[in-house]
Amino acid sequence: MAIVSALFAAPIPANAARDHGRVGYVIDADTFRIKHGPKIRIAAIDSGETRPDRAKCAQEMSIGKEQARAAQRLLLGRRITYQVVGRNRDRLVAKVWLNGQDLGQRLIAIGAARSWPRGRPKPDWCS
Repeated sequence: MAIVSALFAAPIPANAARDHGRVGYVIDADTFRIKHGPKIRIAAIDSGETRPDRAKCAQEMSIGKEQARAAQRLLLGRRITYQVVGRNRDRLVAKVWLNGQDLGQRLIAIGAARSWPRGRPKPDWCS
C-alpha cells in the first residue's frame, strides 16, 4: 500500500495543463523519458520490472522485457501529449495520449501493461 500511496504522493491539480514531447527513451512499458525532458510514469497502469534489483521473480523480468520491447515499438520517437497528475521519486506521473488515444489503455490492449487503479494492490507478475 505504501507504494501505491507514494505513486501519488504529490498530487497535481486536475485542471493542470497538458504538455507534449517526443519520446526519446523507453525505460520499461510504463515509464519513458521525453527527449530533452522529464521522465514520465504512465498513471493507472503497471508493467513487469526489467531490472533484477526491482523484479520479484525471473518471470517478471522476462515479461517486463517483452513488454518494454512492445512499448519501444509503439513509442520511440513518437510525439505524445501528457497531463501531470502527481510525482513518484524522480518521475512525473501523468495521463498520456498517443494520437489522441489513451496510451495506458493502448498498452493494456496490446498486453504490454495491466490496469493499476489508484488505491489498489500492485499487479502480481510472478503467479
